[in-house]
Amino acid sequence: MGTADEIYTLLSKFESEGNITYESMEAVQLNVHDYSTNLFLPLLLNALSTHLNQLTPIEVEAYELLRNWNGDFTVNSAAATIYYFWLWNYLNDTFMPWFQYYNITPADGLGQFSLFLGPDATFHGPLILDLANWTNNYPNIQWFNDPITGQERNATIVMLLAFNQTITELMHKLGPNPSTWYWGRVHYRELTSFFSINALSVGPFPAPGDCNTINAAYGLVSNEGPSWRQIVDMADPLSGIGVYPGGISENPISPMYNDTTAYWLNGQYYTLIPPDLPQYFYYLYLPNATLPG
Repeated sequence: MGTADEIYTLLSKFESEGNITYESMEAVQLNVHDYSTNLFLPLLLNALSTHLNQLTPIEVEAYELLRNWNGDFTVNSAAATIYYFWLWNYLNDTFMPWFQYYNITPADGLGQFSLFLGPDATFHGPLILDLANWTNNYPNIQWFNDPITGQERNATIVMLLAFNQTITELMHKLGPNPSTWYWGRVHYRELTSFFSINALSVGPFPAPGDCNTINAAYGLVSNEGPSWRQIVDMADPLSGIGVYPGGISENPISPMYNDTTAYWLNGQYYTLIPPDLPQYFYYLYLPNATLPG
């Protein structure tokens, strides 16, 4: 959700600064800012700030982490963990009563591709777009009500309910200290073997990003995303750079099976075309280079 908006924002910024370089394009590809935080986080913080006297000390600590967060899903961010699970609960608390009321079951598409789009169902379906619209523009819309209990609710009530559920859940999962709820404790990348043989898989590794970031990592154990990274200056294609995380569908006894994973994980790039090859190698890239013979 909002990945295209984030890309557009960054490219516009670099263009206005006259600063579209290899380094700036690397920053785009490796960006882990979740654009959905621009839409939801300010309203969540406002709801929490007006109810601080009703929060437990641990909830207040979690609120402070969110208040001082920039929306980046880095491995050392505890706020990222809180936000991710909160948004999941917020979506479920809003829509699940209506699913139950209308007897929509998993077989009818609940949580499946027929209702949600993309492998990370919470953040890639039409419902999250509705929720963003209602939260920002129609916070008292009737769809925040609970049709099962008849409780009249608004966006603030449901956001606070989801926040309370999230803190309880994370305390059980990660302990009573919110500052230690690092995103890297719950979110991993794994390069899964093409043959689904665990011994041939690589990882898991604590990983930044989520399903809404340009450097995407879907789910809590991500085995898909933007694997091949490449940047080319079309005026100087020989300087192009790129990186691929590994050869997990190839020969597992090859020394090249896993030799680029660390580079990829660390956001490093290789120069793709060596500069010291015979001239005819560059016939696709240089106007005066030709094939031998």
